[in-house]
Amino acid sequence: VVNEFQEDSPLGRAEWIKFIAVFFNATREAGEVFNAVESKWNKLTALVADLDKPRVAWFMIFGGVLYPAGPGARELIRLAGGRYAYANYSRVDLEVVLKHRNDIDVLIWSGYGVSTLEDLVKIEPRLKELRPVILGRAYAYSKAFYQLSNAYPERLLEELVWILHPEAAPPGNFTLFVPLR
Repeated sequence: VVNEFQEDSPLGRAEWIKFIAVFFNATREAGEVFNAVESKWNKLTALVADLDKPRVAWFMIFGGVLYPAGPGARELIRLAGGRYAYANYSRVDLEVVLKHRNDIDVLIWSGYGVSTLEDLVKIEPRLKELRPVILGRAYAYSKAFYQLSNAYPERLLEELVWILHPEAAPPGNFTLFVPLR
């Protein structure tokens, strides 16, 4: 049984490579892989540490119910140089989202199956009122998100930095997120 998915931090999940490597006499190689991941992770967090912190809404709506970001996503937002838009709320629902529609800089739709802003608005028409939807700063998970984000935490953080701070790290080819246009 491998329980890396229970780690709070994506970097902590990546560190499980060291544990698994013991069974294959590959501890040195695993250490090198993890050290490279950790090095990139640290460079990314240092890059955005002193930048302005955009407000990020991270949620999805399924069956009419809004599912906001959990603690792991909120920590990723912080590490990527952003602020979770609803940090002061104990419960986030559509009323809260709409109340702050002009206070949000970026929207992360935590699901896949949407590839355009039109797809998003079909799910909930009032989302067209959100500032990031109007400005085209909305993103969704790619089909590969769940398969690759745990395996490549540095890529997850890198793409979030691209999303939140394109001025500091111009976006490359997204693999975990899809820009909604």
